[in-house]
Amino acid sequence: MWSRKGVCLQLSPRQSEICDNLGNLRSPTERFSCYPWRLLNLEVHFGCGFAVPGRTLELNLLSACITCKFTYLFNLGDSDKTMILYSIFFFVIAIIVGIWAHLKFTTTYNHFAQVPSRSGITGRDAAHFVMQKAGIQDVEIVPIPGRMIDHYDPIKKRLALSEENYAGTSLAALGVAAHEAGHAIQHAVGYQALQLRTSLVPITNIASKYLHYIILGGIAFQILGLIKLGILCYVVLTVFQLVTLPVEFDASRRAKLELSGLGIIAADEMPGVTKTLNAAGLTYVAAFIASLANLIYLILVARGRG
Repeated sequence: MWSRKGVCLQLSPRQSEICDNLGNLRSPTERFSCYPWRLLNLEVHFGCGFAVPGRTLELNLLSACITCKFTYLFNLGDSDKTMILYSIFFFVIAIIVGIWAHLKFTTTYNHFAQVPSRSGITGRDAAHFVMQKAGIQDVEIVPIPGRMIDHYDPIKKRLALSEENYAGTSLAALGVAAHEAGHAIQHAVGYQALQLRTSLVPITNIASKYLHYIILGGIAFQILGLIKLGILCYVVLTVFQLVTLPVEFDASRRAKLELSGLGIIAADEMPGVTKTLNAAGLTYVAAFIASLANLIYLILVARGRG
């Protein structure tokens, strides 16, 4: 049992040692400097799936540090307590929303991946027919190893389907394939939201590449300049996720219209396709919410440091 300032928790001896050592230091900087070699080797995951390369996260150290963060609330003024609680609230929202959306999509996709379409058309052929109707003849359709990694590459004009969706005839496979074909149609007709998202890709890649290092360094070592730079990175990512929403929902709308219009999917099969695509759409909504929540979290942290 570890106790400090009225907080009692059942911790392992190692956790208690870390909490006691951190708790006896005077300043946040000293607390974070207590185990710098441990902090620099963490694998820390943020709301949008970014991670700091390193060893597997040591749960004992993580739980101990989280315990200390809550314990220090008792030593702060009311305004500081409120600020930290709000920042923790938004950070937790980002995690919960991301997990919920992932589970929702995975469950829905796995269910309808087991429901074969009556037409017997493969995902590859469905994508081909959808693009053919739109007059698109120069997009290559290729299978790729992996699961749930289907995408359309507007630069290479290549529509890549996971092997199970490429050769599959399930409602999920047809929905996903037609959705990616919808992106190809967007590209062909010059859909403005897709063009805007494509233009944001370079700066978004740069922001996402360095974001985890910036945030870890800014928060762990109390460097306000790095935290502010992290805020700018999250602004870029949040805008990108926002622009992504109409692109994805429009592609799903086009997919459902074409699958029905071409007779690939019967009317009574459409709910399965709709549920699969809607669940996939939720992952993009969750990514936006998570990115926005992390942005608010960093802004609150910066205000607290300021």
